[in-house]
Amino acid sequence: MNTPAQALAPAFAELMAAHRSIRDYKPDPLPAGLVDHVLEDALHGTSSSGNLNLISVVKTQDPARKEVLCELHGGQPMVRQAPLVLTFCADSFRTREWLARRGARLGFADLVSWHTAAFDAMILSQTAALAFESHGLGICYMGTTLFSMRGIADFLELPENVLPVTSLVVGWPDEAPTQRDRLPPAAWIHDERYARPSGDDIHMVAMPTPPHRLDHRIMRCRCFTSASPCSLLSRWPSSWTSLRKPG
Repeated sequence: MNTPAQALAPAFAELMAAHRSIRDYKPDPLPAGLVDHVLEDALHGTSSSGNLNLISVVKTQDPARKEVLCELHGGQPMVRQAPLVLTFCADSFRTREWLARRGARLGFADLVSWHTAAFDAMILSQTAALAFESHGLGICYMGTTLFSMRGIADFLELPENVLPVTSLVVGWPDEAPTQRDRLPPAAWIHDERYARPSGDDIHMVAMPTPPHRLDHRIMRCRCFTSASPCSLLSRWPSSWTSLRKPG
């Protein structure tokens, strides 16, 4: 006998298949109360490590403030165009404050705590993304959040032990892009142990990609392997609070 959740499986599969990253948005505002409602539902529908909820989300809707975020995100026009920007943050500040008020050992300022908080924030962002798409809204992740981590943190007045992890722009789509290519299952799903790909395997994975997209993918790989802000995570200090020290 099917459970209520199983009955929703076909609709959920259709929702995932319909996903597109939207970069052109209509100026229409979002319905009042919808954003908070979706975020609240998303948090309840998202796993949290130890139920610590080491996350915070900052909403930006004011056009002038979105303009500043647009510059921090490299001038990408969808940040200015979409009616809403959500910045998902790893947040152990709230937990540390709770511990301090009780005279307990603070903790939650090391690399493991950063990973815990950052992963929780990313999981929440994806749940929220699917939830917004279920309402017919478009979303686009802003990978530039990592490039401008300090600038965004300062602009949003994030305290120590709070760092932006990713951002979503949200609004009504003004385009209908085709679905982007993804790796075939055999390239990334492994049975029991990792199956190291051969040179031919890697070549076959790249070949289905249209040339213009392949060039773009190569440029992105160069970005993430160069001495740029993208390599920030490989240089995390033992205490990630140093990234949020004043001055």
